[in-house]
Amino acid sequence: TMAGVTCYTAPGVTFDDRASLQEHYKSDWHRYNLKRKVAGLPPLPNDQFEARKAAALAAKGDQEKKAASHKLDHVKQNKKDKVAGRVADRKERILKMNEEKEKSSMKKPPVPPTKKEEEEEDRMKDDETNENEEEEEEEEEPFEVDLRRSLFDSNLAEDIDESLAHMAKKYGFFIPDVEYLSDLEG
Repeated sequence: TMAGVTCYTAPGVTFDDRASLQEHYKSDWHRYNLKRKVAGLPPLPNDQFEARKAAALAAKGDQEKKAASHKLDHVKQNKKDKVAGRVADRKERILKMNEEKEKSSMKKPPVPPTKKEEEEEDRMKDDETNENEEEEEEEEEPFEVDLRRSLFDSNLAEDIDESLAHMAKKYGFFIPDVEYLSDLEG
């Protein structure tokens, strides 16, 4: 039996039984005053705590309303900006097209190239075809890999198995699922 138990986090309150004290321990008031104690502040009586709690909830509600309206304003503004951007892009494209039409209608007929210019073009085309043929020739040469040589250093083994053993020992190299490998060299 408990007769008149008090608690630091409930100033001015006397608890008659264990159940009411345990109920207090579960309350927001108790948690709030514990945090104040840790911060070196005195505990608040219940009426002051409730007033602060109501003020905090009202402020939170106002902030949420402002945030929600701001978010909607922000979304609306983004839509307006996107539409304005699209309209400006469209106008710019139309203006460019009109300028190009005007330029093309004002152009003089093309002047045929001189003999010297034609010769220069022919030389450039010949150079390009020669380069393309050289590239094709280079591509045709196969690249050979010596399977006895290590992939990681210049070690040259007598056979591929010895090379794999060297790479496994020195570098931790392995062939995954080797039991499914049908042609090690190919």
